[in-house]
Amino acid sequence: MMEKSHLRTCVRMVTKLEKDLTNIGKRVKELRVSKGYTSYRHFADTFEIEPKSVWRLEEGQSDFKYSSLKRILEALDTTVDDFFKMA
Repeated sequence: MMEKSHLRTCVRMVTKLEKDLTNIGKRVKELRVSKGYTSYRHFADTFEIEPKSVWRLEEGQSDFKYSSLKRILEALDTTVDDFFKMA
């Protein structure tokens, strides 16, 4: 059985991950819209990216692969390094 302190640590880590995913998603969406792509579907179709992948990332719905983030950012003419420097 897990100790209470260990459980609290796990809960804090999950909460932080969820916040991070949400913040990354919001920033990707803001960048997409600032580039003139008001529809995630139009953006995804233009760059041959699965629309569901774009939506899930923007909504912070799940953990994602680095390669997925990189591909979306490249389509937005932004590097991963530059994306995280914008924070």
